[in-house]
Amino acid sequence: NLELAPVAEKGKVVQFTGLFGATKDATIANVTLASGKVTGYRYTAGIVARANGFGGQIVNCHNYAEISGAETVTGGIVAQLQGYTVSDCTNNGKVTGNSEVGGIAGTSNSMKNGLSNCANNGEVNAERGIAGGIIGSSMVPVDDCVNKGTVSGNSSVGGIAGSVSLDTLKNCSNEGKVTARIQGAGGIAGSIGVRGVLFQCANRGTVGAEPQTDESGKVSTPSAVGGICGMSTQGGKILYCTNEAISKIEAVNAIRVGGIVGSSHQDNIEHCVNYAPI
Repeated sequence: NLELAPVAEKGKVVQFTGLFGATKDATIANVTLASGKVTGYRYTAGIVARANGFGGQIVNCHNYAEISGAETVTGGIVAQLQGYTVSDCTNNGKVTGNSEVGGIAGTSNSMKNGLSNCANNGEVNAERGIAGGIIGSSMVPVDDCVNKGTVSGNSSVGGIAGSVSLDTLKNCSNEGKVTARIQGAGGIAGSIGVRGVLFQCANRGTVGAEPQTDESGKVSTPSAVGGICGMSTQGGKILYCTNEAISKIEAVNAIRVGGIVGSSHQDNIEHCVNYAPI
């Protein structure tokens, strides 16, 4: 029952909070955080806050604790992923943060190692920005991952990834509820950009938008809700993806709503099928 809540010295902020704060070229395997709560500021995770190095790997690690980051980059397993391979990991705890929040990882850079065979079953919420069931902001390969948890955030909110660029999400599926409060909700990805690819992915969950009411009583109009992807731009590709009949799109008060993509610009969409009512 781990309880982590470090306090910074006056004039400083807490960074890299987790069972392991920062690792380089390490192998972390067969670790389970069975219960408790991890609370940090920036870069907060259950197992490793910052994983750096081409030779590193995180294998068969599991989190059941509640993870809370007051600022950016929060993940159930790892917050900041730089070069590590993450495989066969699961998150079952609630993960909350400001932006770049993910059930498995918060963010990654463009190194070629990535995530595979991971699953999220916990609630994921970004108070102000990007959220993904598996990873918040992705620039690495993500293969054979599954999300079953509820995912919510303001912008770029996806069942697997909040945002995707420079690499591919392949053979991933979502069964959880995905909700954006401002724009970009997708069953697989909230948004994809430069050289981002979604390949052979399937959505079986509910994708929707949640209008917000400001202090004056004005209700917002969310936009870009799609069964597979909320927003696709700048050469993104969506190939051989399916929004299945069991899925739902709940976006009565939203604009730019689609079975595959909500908003599409300068991208490539091929061999995709939507079976769900819109």
